[in-house]
Amino acid sequence: HIVSAWATEEGIALGQVATDAKSNEITAIPLLLGQIDLAGTLITVDAMGCQKEIVEQVVAGGGDCVIAVKDNQPTLLAAIQDFFLGHLERDLEDLRYRYHETLDDGRGRIDERSYYLAKVPRDFASAKDWPWVKAIGAPGDAGWFGPDSAAWQVNGSLATLVGGPRALLLQACH
Repeated sequence: HIVSAWATEEGIALGQVATDAKSNEITAIPLLLGQIDLAGTLITVDAMGCQKEIVEQVVAGGGDCVIAVKDNQPTLLAAIQDFFLGHLERDLEDLRYRYHETLDDGRGRIDERSYYLAKVPRDFASAKDWPWVKAIGAPGDAGWFGPDSAAWQVNGSLATLVGGPRALLLQACH
């Protein structure tokens, strides 16, 4: 496997690192991040890269990140799911959030997606273990909230509240 860093707006690869024969992306991602100036960047990583050390490296380098969260981080996943499910049961009436919708027409189908993004609450269950998390998001389709959710978002700072939904879309398309 090869892990690549891609500059989306410029359409160029910034670097790549091959994984060791008996390893995976988790060990290659920090090496690749070490080759890049992270200051002012928004890094998106799939669920395999949802590791505390990777998020800490990005934030320490002055960047922000959007990370898909799945079963490899069950406590964080459960905290995000519980937060949004609780608010959805109350029709989001007491939650300050941002909402984003996309409509893609291609490959013979129409894909409609929606996302919620909110600041991490003061009593967020995973705040101690993930202190860099400032905002969390979830797909708007309640059918995606099961244990095999398509994507969850973790951001490094509040500055990504605007860029977050766009980057989450990139993660959900994998």
